[in-house]
Amino acid sequence: MQRALLFGFGSAVFLLAAVLLNGCGTGAPPQVTPVSVQGGYEHDAGATITATIQVARPELVPESMVEWSTNPPGVGQFLQSKGYTAVWKAPADITEDRYVELKVRVTDTRGHSSESSAKVLIRAPADAGTKPRPDEPLRVSISLPDGGQIVGPGQPVRLDAKVTRPDLSPTYTWRLVPSDAGQLLPSPGGESATWVVPTQVAGDMRVTISVTAAANGQEDTKSVDFLVSPTGAGGTGVVLPPTGLSFQYSNNAPRPNEVVEITVSYNDNGTPVDEILWKVESAPGVPEGHLEISQGPRAVWRAPQNILANQTAVYVFTVTLKNRRGLTATGVTTVAVRW
Repeated sequence: MQRALLFGFGSAVFLLAAVLLNGCGTGAPPQVTPVSVQGGYEHDAGATITATIQVARPELVPESMVEWSTNPPGVGQFLQSKGYTAVWKAPADITEDRYVELKVRVTDTRGHSSESSAKVLIRAPADAGTKPRPDEPLRVSISLPDGGQIVGPGQPVRLDAKVTRPDLSPTYTWRLVPSDAGQLLPSPGGESATWVVPTQVAGDMRVTISVTAAANGQEDTKSVDFLVSPTGAGGTGVVLPPTGLSFQYSNNAPRPNEVVEITVSYNDNGTPVDEILWKVESAPGVPEGHLEISQGPRAVWRAPQNILANQTAVYVFTVTLKNRRGLTATGVTTVAVRW
């Protein structure tokens, strides 16, 4: 009698286990492996990326019921978005590093679903920091002619304007001071102008040419001075401001909290420069760095520490030089801080 009871109890346990196992098989969602990305989880912008998964019981999961997507939605382009293997093309036009989550949803023939995902870091192009950004201030500069800033009678001089935000399609306004110092002929688009120097020049004369670029409520003006000489060689009667500004960098693509040194070189045109001042501008909401040295030919600036991992911040450095006669010149350059 005791053996019969034991046998009956064991049979009940076996039957209960079988029912439970059968219930797990029909009610549990499909088991999915983590998303595996060929070549690792860091890729360049525009790269074609292959991602794969596996499921525990593929006979219950047709490939047509395996769907891929991204988070944020619609980033990049799927060349193959169904099946155990996905082929995804990363966006090519990004200006900063960013994470994109590749997601997959698996549905079996019983209607049960599971998800899996992996985050991929997409690296922006190396020159992305130099590309215009929507929050970058508009600044204009004038390229100097190869012949320098001392010109002779009747000589044509071409000047080209360049802005930090060409994506805004700015308008350009050119001015000549004094207004009767020859002719100033802007190009149809205004990006350049040709100055025809007067043919009759009695003595040395200083002429200032300026350009103003304006777009979307922003504008900036830069000017350049010329010495018009009867001989084309110049004399000592006219004083020019500093010219030929150029910049050298210790690092023009720093990481957060790194120090950048920028040195300005220039031609004082025979009049000593007594004052050199630097300032730094960034877009609203962008973390500010610290300008540790703001006077003299060398600026020292420390990048902010709290740049986000997927952020590139552009900083505009403006230097103003004033010579002993009170004449000034300005130069502009940019530094991009990338994580």
